[in-house]
Amino acid sequence: MGKIIYSLSEAVDGASINGQFNESCKLILSDLAKDALKSGRLKIIVERHGGVAKLENVIIEIGAKSGMISISIAEFNTKISIGDNCFGKFFISIWGASTVNIDPNTSSNGCRVICDNGDVHIGEDCMIADHVIFQCGDQHGIVNVESGDIVNADRASVKVGEHVWLARQTTLLNSSNVLSGSVVGLGSVVSRGTFEKNSILLGIPAKVVRNGFTWSRSTQSLDNYSAKIIEESRLQQEESRLKQEELEKDNYLKAFFKKLFS
Repeated sequence: MGKIIYSLSEAVDGASINGQFNESCKLILSDLAKDALKSGRLKIIVERHGGVAKLENVIIEIGAKSGMISISIAEFNTKISIGDNCFGKFFISIWGASTVNIDPNTSSNGCRVICDNGDVHIGEDCMIADHVIFQCGDQHGIVNVESGDIVNADRASVKVGEHVWLARQTTLLNSSNVLSGSVVGLGSVVSRGTFEKNSILLGIPAKVVRNGFTWSRSTQSLDNYSAKIIEESRLQQEESRLKQEELEKDNYLKAFFKKLFS
């Protein structure tokens, strides 16, 4: 699939570019995204906000096939990538220098990504409901009164694996990592920590309530991703069974020869 590179310092047909960007700022569209933009199936809005008069070194790469992508940027050295065949509504707000990577085939009904001096990575074929918030970075300092130190100045991170379903009004906070195949239930708040794959998370703060479960986009049949997860799980179980059999065999032989020569 080919790509077309535009300068954000100039007008881009079909896209709304607001604010000052210098020649180092680029919008890169796949052929699919370019056709979708031209036909009206895709809407792209890029704007500058904050106190920087003219932005530098901003790279935006889009491969989406339909929907609306609204991006607001306040800082230099920002990179945003929305993968091939993504679709739906994405609202991305960047403050400190940050990266946002959304992998192919992911859909959103209107998620909001807020990133301040951090990195957001959303894996392939995720399904994101409306009013889901990715809060990567606190945006304001938390100060230790005794020492005067700002305790939340480290670079922030939010990670979501492949084929994760984030239900309506889910919030993911800094340092959260939801592994592949999982489901995060309605209204849950995911805070610090890594949550195991193929699990169901629920609550405030979110906790694993079920293990060994994934999801499918259809209620009537498996999709390719859920079928792949099931097959991988079957192979892992078979591998574990064979290893256990081999271990039991070794233990039996050790015990047999020990008894034979004792």
